[in-house]
Amino acid sequence: MLKLKTADFFVQVILIALIALMYAFESGNSSPLPFIVTLGMVQVISIGAHLMTGQHDFTIRLRKFHYAGTIGVIILIVIGFAIPSKDKYDSGGAWIVLWAMIPAILLTVLYTVITGVEWDRLKRIVKEKAEKEKSSR
Repeated sequence: MLKLKTADFFVQVILIALIALMYAFESGNSSPLPFIVTLGMVQVISIGAHLMTGQHDFTIRLRKFHYAGTIGVIILIVIGFAIPSKDKYDSGGAWIVLWAMIPAILLTVLYTVITGVEWDRLKRIVKEKAEKEKSSR
């Protein structure tokens, strides 16, 4: 589990760094969108894997807040897409979808922090178990 959590955390950090660099050194020829989509997919896979494997010793309570926030953002996006345009000049629910991106970005950063804290906790747990095994021999 430690190897998976390590990879999960560092892939997220690298993708966020790449996104930040893409925005910092923006040129007309490149877009950070592929990195943003990849980060989203990595986090969805991470959330799914965590939900499937159940509660762990290293899990923090902030994860529940993140799940609630993610569900809220998804509901806002669905509502935004469900509101039809009145005419060709009306954006319908597009503004709801755009405004939902603000909490989505914050939740993305929060999830990376959660992953980092859990990774650190898991490292300590694995180290303590190894030390106990060593001392019991």
